[in-house]
Amino acid sequence: MPWNNKNKKDNLIIAMKFKLLITSKKVEEQLDDLMREYGAVYKQYLEHWKKSGRYSKMFLESCQVKGNILASTRQCCRDVANESIKSYLRKSKVDNRARPPNPVIKSMTVRLRPNEGYRLLKHNQVRISMRKGVRMILEFIGSERHMKIVELGLAEALKFGSANLKKMGKKYYLIINVDLGKKATYDDFKSYTFIGIDNNTTNLALSALNSNGEVLGSLIIDYSPLAHQRYQFFKIRKRLQKRNKTSMVKKVGKKQRKITNHILHIASKLAVEWISKFQNPVVIFEDLTNIRDNINWGKKNNLKYHNWGFKKLQDFITYKAFIRGYFSYCVNPHYTSQNCVVCQTKKESHKHKRLFKCSHCGHVDHRDRNASLNIALKGLMDLYSGSHKMNNGLKTIIGYVNLLSKFKKVPSVKNFPMIRKVRLLATGNVDLSASAILNGAINTTQSGAKSLDNSQTLTQCLTSRGL
Repeated sequence: MPWNNKNKKDNLIIAMKFKLLITSKKVEEQLDDLMREYGAVYKQYLEHWKKSGRYSKMFLESCQVKGNILASTRQCCRDVANESIKSYLRKSKVDNRARPPNPVIKSMTVRLRPNEGYRLLKHNQVRISMRKGVRMILEFIGSERHMKIVELGLAEALKFGSANLKKMGKKYYLIINVDLGKKATYDDFKSYTFIGIDNNTTNLALSALNSNGEVLGSLIIDYSPLAHQRYQFFKIRKRLQKRNKTSMVKKVGKKQRKITNHILHIASKLAVEWISKFQNPVVIFEDLTNIRDNINWGKKNNLKYHNWGFKKLQDFITYKAFIRGYFSYCVNPHYTSQNCVVCQTKKESHKHKRLFKCSHCGHVDHRDRNASLNIALKGLMDLYSGSHKMNNGLKTIIGYVNLLSKFKKVPSVKNFPMIRKVRLLATGNVDLSASAILNGAINTTQSGAKSLDNSQTLTQCLTSRGL
C-alpha cells in the first residue's frame, strides 16, 4: 500500500468562524437551554453504549432518548456520540491512558444541520432553530474573507455544511463548514514543480525542483523564538499551577495558542506565496504521524518536541495551497535529514549545527535545505514512477537511477546563489503582507550572514500588536 494519501474526501472543506451578536439576556438564556438539552441527549447516548457495549448509528437511533430539541439536531448528537466512542476505542488500542467520553456538565457545543438547524440569510443574519416552532434570527460578524465566502454561498456558488454553535466565555460563536469544491489532483501528463518542505521546530525549509531534478530556488522561514516563547509560557503555567491559579493557567494557555497560531499563519502564508511563483507546484510534506510516540530524550527535549506544532503548520499550508488549486502529497520521512541529496549516503554524512557535509562525495549544504531537497526528491520519485497509484507502492529501479543521475546538478552551498532566509523579527515585518515581505522588506541573507541591527524580539513584536 503506498505511503501517502489519507485524504478520503475529494472536496476541500474549510471552517469559518463567526461571532453571534446577542441582543438580549433572553436570547442568551435560550441558547444556553439548547446547549443543556443537547448535552443531556448526548449523556443518554453514552449511557446506552455503556450498558450494551454497542455504539453503531443504527443502534443509537433505535434507543429512546428524551430531549426538547429538533429531530435533525438529535441525529447530529447521535453522530457526535458515535464519533467520540469510535475515537476512544481507536486510541485505547495504542494508549492505555485513553479515557472514555464523558457527559459535558456545562454548555456543550451543538452541531446543527444546514437549512433545518440553521440557515444563513441576507444582511449578515442567521436563523437558528431551537426546537419545533421556536426559531431566532441573530446577526453575526466575521473576517472579510469569510464574509465574502458567505456571499458566494448565498448566491449558490458554494455549499454550506454542518455548523457548530459554541460558547467561549460569555461569547457565542457559529463555526460553519463550507465546501470549496474538488481538491486538485495529480496529472501524469503535466509538467510540475516539486516543492519539498522540511518542517522543523525552529524553521521551515522549502526547495523547488523541476521534473529534470534542477534546483529552482530555496527559502528558509525562521521562527526560532517561538520555541523559546513556548518554554517561557510553560514555566509561567508551572508556577501558576503550584499556586492553584486554575483560571490564570487557562488565560495563559489561551494567549500562548493565540501567539502560536498568529506566527504559524504568517509562516504558512509566506510559504504559499513563495510556492505560487513556480509553475504547477506540487507541495511535498513528510508524513510525521505518530512521531511523538518514540520521543523520549529527557524532560526539556520532550517538552520541546511534544509542543512542536508541526501538524498545525502543515494543515495551514495545505488548506492555503488547496484554495489556490495546488496538489499536496506526503512521503516517508525516513532518513530525509541524514541522507546526502547528491549520493544518498547516510552513514558517513556529518552534521554540525545547520551545516551538512557528506564525507563520501564532499557535498556541503545547509542541513535543512538538504532535507527539503530529499523530500522533494522522494515526492518526485513517487509521482514520476507512478507509485502513488500502485497498490504495493513499489518504485521502478530504472526511474530511481535516472533521477539520482539528474540530481548531480544540485549545487553546493558555495555555488548556490542565495538562500533566502525570512526572519519574523525586524520592526514592522509582522504587519506587512506576504508579497511585500518576499519582495525585499525582510532580512534576506546568505548562509552565515548576520541579522539586522534594528531587530526586535518576537515578544516585543507581538506586544506591539496587542497580543
